Order: sequence, then C-alpha cells, then structure tokens
Amino acid sequence: MSYFGRRRLAALDVLASERREMLGLEIADASNGLLKLGTVYVTLAMLEGDELISSRAIACPPGRARTRLYKITDKGRRERARCDSGDGSRSCSNPSLIADNATR
Repeated sequence: MSYFGRRRLAALDVLASERREMLGLEIADASNGLLKLGTVYVTLAMLEGDELISSRAIACPPGRARTRLYKITDKGRRERARCDSGDGSRSCSNPSLIADNATR
C-alpha cells in the first residue's frame, strides 16, 4: 500500500476508533505520525469526496479560520473493514483507499 493509502486508512481508523466527531488536528494527533498538518486536510477532503467521511462547519469566533468536524460514514466503515485482513496486517484492494497522489 502506498504512503498516501496509509494516510487515508489512518484517518478512517482514527475516526472509527474514536466514535465521535473530530477536528482535523485531533485526527492528525491521533494518527501516530501518519497525518501531519500539511497532509491531514488534503486527505480528509479526498475521503469526503469519496463519501467515506462527512463534515460539518462549526461556529468560530470572528477573525478565526473556519473549523470543521469530521466523522466516518457507514460507507467509510464498510470500506475500512474490507481493508482489514483480520491477521493484523493491513491489505486493501479498494482503489480509492490505495490511490497514489499522482492519480488523484
């Protein structure tokens, strides 16, 4: 699996395990270093485009950047489960999860 695919799967893993809406930076912090400030929002946008996660805007004080909360969708849970081989190793045949930056 490409590094990019691991980032997408890491974001799904975090959202599935936390079972709550999360900020992008919280997702990055919980990803064991796979998602960083420069990659977390790109990764989340792609997952949302594939309908594997959803987000909603939350109110922010004036002058602050807009903020979104993210959560995994039922489709995202199904796709994540398909990528889990059950023996502790991760393998995934879903092209949307293993896609590489050059093809997106």
